[in-house]
Amino acid sequence: MAVLLALDVPAALAQVPTAITIPPLPEPSLVERYLFEDVWAPGTILAVAAMVFAFILLKRQLPARALAVGGLCAALSAAVFLTGWLVETTREQIAGGTREMVY
Repeated sequence: MAVLLALDVPAALAQVPTAITIPPLPEPSLVERYLFEDVWAPGTILAVAAMVFAFILLKRQLPARALAVGGLCAALSAAVFLTGWLVETTREQIAGGTREMVY
């Protein structure tokens, strides 16, 4: 009987919840966050700015300037979206690895 009791103690202890805390990942800098991880806000703002500038400058009959400013904002918007899509930050790699382990 004593042998059975000794074998059951580690199994019982393994089921006791412990107070292990995992520290959260540090927050990224603003540039890293909005250029690599969360590109929807700056990309959308630049795309809307391209349309607004093009509309206003075309209304003022400045087509060359509308093409230049609108094209520049549209190109920056596309660059922001592509950068966010192509670059995987360390935080995203860690979060992806955690998701793979859990599921």
